[in-house]
Amino acid sequence: MTLNIAQRLALNLDSHIAIDAGAGTGKTSTVVERVIEHYLCEDQRATRLLPTPERPTNLDGGFLISAGSERINLEDWKGLLPNEVVLLTFTNLAADEMRDRLRRRISEITYGSFSRNKGNDEDFRAKSHGFIEQLLMLLEDAPIGTIDSFFNQIVTPYRSILDDKLGTELVSDFQRNNINNQAINTMWRLSSSKSRVGDAIDAGIPPDLVEQILESRDRIAEQFSSHTSITNLLNSIISKSLFIEEAERRIKNENGQIDSKLLISTIISSIEEQDIEFFSNELYSQIFTYCQIIRSHITFFAPNGWNRGTRISHLTDLSDLGPPEDEWEKLVWIGKVMLSISNILFSNKLTIFPNNKLPNYGDWDPGIPSWSGIKPKSTKDLVKNKIIDCVDSIKRLCNSEIGKRVLHHSELALILDYSDPNYQSNLENPIISHVPEPITERSPYKSPIIGYNLNSEITNMNDIMLILKGLKGIISNIKRRSEVHDYSDISALLSELLLDKCPNICRAFYPPEIISILDNSNNEPWNDNHINLAFSTLEEIEKIKESRTIRFSKLREVRQDLENRYNLLKQIRRRYRAFIIDEAQDNSPQQWRLLSRLWGPRKIHDHEGNNPDTDWEPTICFVGDMKQSIYAFRQAEVSGFRKFSKILRNINNEEFSNISELTRKPVLRSIDASRNSLVSDNFSIIRASELTFSNSKQIEKWIPFNSPEGDYFPTENEIKRRSEGLISLQVNYRTSAGLLKVMNNWWEDIFSPRHRFFPKSDYYADFQNLFPSESNKDKPGIIEWICPQQNSVEDKENLDLYSYYDPFSIQSKNSIERQAIMISKRVKSLISGKSTRVMDKDGIWKEIPQNEKLDFSDILILMASRSKLRDPIIRHLRDQGIPAQADREGPLLSRQVISDLDGLIQLLARPHSRNAAAWVARSTLIGMTDFQLQDFLKPKEKTNFLSRLREFTSDRQRKLVERWISQIPSGNLIQIIEDTVDYSDILIANNDDSSFLDISEFIELIEHISSNFGGDKIVIADKIREIREQTNISAESKIITNKNCVRLMSIHASKGLESKVVILADLFSDRQVSMTLENRNKIIISPEIFAVNPNPWSASEKPISAIWKHARQIHSSRKDAEARRLLYVAATRAQNQLIIVGSPKNTEWVQGKGLEIPWKYSKSRTQLGQMWIEAIRQSSWKRKEISSPWLQPNDLEFPTQPKSESGTNILINPSELSTNGFISGDKTTNSLIVYHKHECFNTDIKAPIDIDSPLTNHININKRAHDTQTKENINHFNFSSQSRITLAPHKLSTVDRNPEAYFMEIKGGVTNLLYPDNSDISTKEWDEKMEINPQSNLPDSSTLGLIIHRIIELGIGNPSNVIGGPFQDLPATWTQFSPNRLLDEKLLSTVFDELMPLGIDYEVSKTIINKILNRISSGIVGRLTSGENIDHHSVDGLRTEFPFFFTNHIQVPPITRSRWTPSGRETVRNINSVKIDMSGSIDLVLCTQSNSKSYIRPIDLKTSQAFSVLDDSGSLMETFGSNETTPLNQAEYDLLMAHSLQLALYHSVLEKIEKNKPENKRREVVLPGLLVGVTGRLLIYPEEMFNDARSRLENIFIKAAKIYLSSVVDDKTLNRRILE
Repeated sequence: MTLNIAQRLALNLDSHIAIDAGAGTGKTSTVVERVIEHYLCEDQRATRLLPTPERPTNLDGGFLISAGSERINLEDWKGLLPNEVVLLTFTNLAADEMRDRLRRRISEITYGSFSRNKGNDEDFRAKSHGFIEQLLMLLEDAPIGTIDSFFNQIVTPYRSILDDKLGTELVSDFQRNNINNQAINTMWRLSSSKSRVGDAIDAGIPPDLVEQILESRDRIAEQFSSHTSITNLLNSIISKSLFIEEAERRIKNENGQIDSKLLISTIISSIEEQDIEFFSNELYSQIFTYCQIIRSHITFFAPNGWNRGTRISHLTDLSDLGPPEDEWEKLVWIGKVMLSISNILFSNKLTIFPNNKLPNYGDWDPGIPSWSGIKPKSTKDLVKNKIIDCVDSIKRLCNSEIGKRVLHHSELALILDYSDPNYQSNLENPIISHVPEPITERSPYKSPIIGYNLNSEITNMNDIMLILKGLKGIISNIKRRSEVHDYSDISALLSELLLDKCPNICRAFYPPEIISILDNSNNEPWNDNHINLAFSTLEEIEKIKESRTIRFSKLREVRQDLENRYNLLKQIRRRYRAFIIDEAQDNSPQQWRLLSRLWGPRKIHDHEGNNPDTDWEPTICFVGDMKQSIYAFRQAEVSGFRKFSKILRNINNEEFSNISELTRKPVLRSIDASRNSLVSDNFSIIRASELTFSNSKQIEKWIPFNSPEGDYFPTENEIKRRSEGLISLQVNYRTSAGLLKVMNNWWEDIFSPRHRFFPKSDYYADFQNLFPSESNKDKPGIIEWICPQQNSVEDKENLDLYSYYDPFSIQSKNSIERQAIMISKRVKSLISGKSTRVMDKDGIWKEIPQNEKLDFSDILILMASRSKLRDPIIRHLRDQGIPAQADREGPLLSRQVISDLDGLIQLLARPHSRNAAAWVARSTLIGMTDFQLQDFLKPKEKTNFLSRLREFTSDRQRKLVERWISQIPSGNLIQIIEDTVDYSDILIANNDDSSFLDISEFIELIEHISSNFGGDKIVIADKIREIREQTNISAESKIITNKNCVRLMSIHASKGLESKVVILADLFSDRQVSMTLENRNKIIISPEIFAVNPNPWSASEKPISAIWKHARQIHSSRKDAEARRLLYVAATRAQNQLIIVGSPKNTEWVQGKGLEIPWKYSKSRTQLGQMWIEAIRQSSWKRKEISSPWLQPNDLEFPTQPKSESGTNILINPSELSTNGFISGDKTTNSLIVYHKHECFNTDIKAPIDIDSPLTNHININKRAHDTQTKENINHFNFSSQSRITLAPHKLSTVDRNPEAYFMEIKGGVTNLLYPDNSDISTKEWDEKMEINPQSNLPDSSTLGLIIHRIIELGIGNPSNVIGGPFQDLPATWTQFSPNRLLDEKLLSTVFDELMPLGIDYEVSKTIINKILNRISSGIVGRLTSGENIDHHSVDGLRTEFPFFFTNHIQVPPITRSRWTPSGRETVRNINSVKIDMSGSIDLVLCTQSNSKSYIRPIDLKTSQAFSVLDDSGSLMETFGSNETTPLNQAEYDLLMAHSLQLALYHSVLEKIEKNKPENKRREVVLPGLLVGVTGRLLIYPEEMFNDARSRLENIFIKAAKIYLSSVVDDKTLNRRILE
């Protein structure tokens, strides 16, 4: 591919690189090319500075089809291999796309002279086709994925050394929310009594913090009014836990407590020191002048002097003192001044010097009279004018942007650090009072201002931190019980593995000093200083005489453990030599921290020299765009990208200065250019065709940092950033040039620093100018504004219910409905290619021609919020006959079709419930009228309303109700739902695609609840109700988008997408910037600070929290910054056409004037639409467009940029704007098409609206519901009519002997019921789960078996490389030599730690396991795998826990798929063939050779009668010591019979695998065997028994298919069970 200048600079492998990639600038292509370069370039930073990690010696199988001579020795390859380059993306979908693109790019590369022509990608570095194959094979296991998956990949092998007790199942969204709510309820219920502390510890609260946590909880409870408030608060604490932990790092001291100085420093860090200095000096100057005026006329104002404690006394004292030197003290001083001269602080209605006088507010006396009494008049006027000048100067100062920031901080300082001065001692109520500790039931003060002091705020914050620790402990406990884990648990384990904190498993024996040091790693996560400090501290402890106590008796073990863990960390770091992180702007602080822990010092062997002199050892590249960071709700921290970019630039500078390896010849780094690794090698061979002018730039060996990008020449700052590794991608390949230019004008203002309340903060995005690509530079763009007028269109109200509902009629001013209908009509005109029209201010229409017809999929509708807009848009689009689907259609249980089924579940669970009965009766399932419902619910006594329904239904409905009643005893709710969907009116009333999918998800929800909480209908009904009522755990309705339809989604979901036409809906809504949720939850959490908004008293006495005030201001600023980024993401999805939708409140059409738009601009809650219009206004001002309607009347009279504030109404003439919209100053794209009502899309005025009204729709639905012919033609919704099934191998015996249990499991979701078994006792004996422990303190038989299986998996020997021989194309992993470690104590200890439950008799258990392992080692399998030759057979390869996926295509006798109907059973389809999918793993696959022939055998390990080895009493022990491989007694014969089906399946799997190999490479699959653990004997299946099993296997497949697919089962016994 052809790369632009910035993209080629981004391929610099010799520096760390940060890529600032604007929207549509080809970042994915750049990333792919950079990865390829890491693979192919043999001389780069990573290869010069870092040792080669351990590599595979050879590869076999997979992609490798070339001869061995064409491959290279990977250990000798000087470039990086795929497993050494980490590539991380934001989503799994993006990771799959990235891997696929890499796969395709690598496949295109061939060996030859350098060429990048289309279809001819040659590269001399490719060496050979065999090398390309090797890269492709390694790519499959390369670390390419999400950050979470990468973390999991690192942690998984080491979970046993991290005290990990979590389950292997990843928690679902529903489970996560449910667990969080359980934790909150648990936290709320725990007793505070010291005698009940054990309950809290059992719940999961850390024992050392239990009392503090419960005290914190109680304090928080005192300050909030209700259980709901506290629940909301605790939910917020859990959901934003990462931000709390990030904020903690800023304000905690070494002891883990919040430090008041650090807290104050954090508050001050959000304002510039010079702002405080400037404001305090200016304020002092004016206050000093004011006081001098008063003093110069003291004979009038205070002839006898003023009283202490008055305002003037306070003010003159402050004036005499002047501002202090300390910043914080300056703020307190400013606050005290403002307290003296204003009526009230902490209010938006602040009035300074009311009426140009000192306030007379409360009982604080001004101390001086008004100047109005001064005589003579000339003196009065002089004094008055001087005072007014001072007051005006102070007001201007306070109203300035700097003034607002300083006043905000001064108010915080005043309330936090306020002390009652002596001059207020005479006041009855001090101006400011602090909340007492402990808190009283009512406020003891009547002060105008009551607030929390610094210590109280710290207490509140400490309480939040402690409660979070408690909740995390409870959540972990619940997860352990539920055997699930979350990504957050993996991150926590990785934090321990990388020694970012002390591992939990070590806390029991590490000295407290060491734990504290490890827990307080510094703010440079890649740095290991805290680990080195831990070692030096440990050395000091060892020297102390007192350390030789019991407490430190194991210091040697502590040191050894810490050294082992640190060495492991270095070994992990050694694996990776390059990192590329995509979408880095969306990383959370924790992700940045853990990733950068991997960039520190790695393991260096003695012969490899020293670690490089740099903070970041691997070559780092991260790619992102701060303007596209919109995932704060997922705890993404936008400032991380900027922070790490600054660090990256500094490290690059230091490396260039300090590391000579980068500048020795051949030179890798230069001060003014970047090396082009594509052609800079000394042996580059370049094809002559590449030397053309157009290609010459691509083959330059050095790319100067000052190289221009087309017509754009970089600035000095840009050149400096490039040289330091910050590369800006600015060529946009997505959007047409005309549209891009207009949007550039917008972004210049939208991201302008003037909109920043905290300019010092690093979460604001900067403007980046984008340039169109060559292919787009001549394309104009189209911009439209659907701006619904909000006054009525019709002269009179239309009361005809048969007419289509018109949102523009007089009875409605619904902005949402008006937007929705106009969107739907605009979409229809785009699809049809019809022209539209706009209106002149005088009412004359002007036609706007349409360029081309569009496909449905060319249109993308984006919403900043789905809450109210989604459903109306979908409804109107469907009314227009336009297929449309939303990415997520809201809470599943709120969908109408599911609400009806929900009501049915509630009634089935509680037939006597009057509420549930009314719910079902009025639903589409029954459809009673009001009169019928009243009669139905008439009985007052307890009534079975489910049975009573039969008396109030039609014949067809009555049969359906009777079906419900008959199915209740079986508890098969899923079958009831399927019948209901098929034979009620529910899908007639909800006749759309999404309803079908909703029902499917509802059934999945019921299955999930059944598997987690049991199949009882009352339990299921209650869990569904709980999900419905608790919005924070609501299940979402998810829609799979049809390819050819209009897409409707949130802006967040649109990241990475593009579309010809993008419609941005509801841009003039407050929902994106509202603080409603934060105010409701009474907690705000950001990475800087967190705070609660407590209220221990009545609303009128509510105290002020300064920390809350500050946190709220920060959060508001962050939301504003993200809203601006949200608008950027939304608009930049457009390729050719952008349509803005929405209108400011009270927008009206005024005849003769046009569209009158009220201009209201809120700085604290700026709507997206306000940002957009303001950006148009500012760009119009810059171009000095005199006639622009966007400008305010006085905008052009002043040279300075207009302020963003409310102003006069904007008058728009749509007809004129369609010619000149004043949006770009460029003729190609300067028109703005404005549509103000839906008639703009009716080009034929006489054409009637051909859409049915809601009443007509209901009439048609009712007609279809009662039309028999219509019913017969309905395509019933069928969930089970597939001819492909899944069957687990361990279910084969169940299907064979207990088909009733199998039926109830797959049809009813019941898995825990025991059914009478048809098998005899001797067969059941071999089910290991049924064995009973001889002692209660031994592990159960299944755990014992699991441990032995695990040891066999890890410890069995593999002698293949020692023996040598023809391996018949076995994979390398099958032939890798390993010694027999079955009796290795270290291995046993590791597996015991991993799997052995607590409280188990360790020694006895070990004795059992050792005996079994000894016997296996001495048996045939053990001897073979140790290298012996037995009966002329020797092992040439093996695989433990061999995974397989097996599909068996079988012919079956015709299976009739039928369903119940009110008229009897109805045939749906006949099935003649079935594909059965099976997956599992084989314990051991043993490959042997004998007499030049190769064999393969499946072997299954059985640990039956394991406990009998204690006294050798079991029936299997009778044959112990025999070397025969045939069964020698009934016990062995029964054991073989019990598992014959499973082994026959394994044999079939291996046969299928071998048949797929070339004939000369095939192995003979020999009879399977059982490895009997208690004797170590290998039992080979007798041929007769095996053949019988294979024959039975086919019959079992058929039986499973019949049970799975048939509606009526033939087995009479099974029928009887089901009927019962």
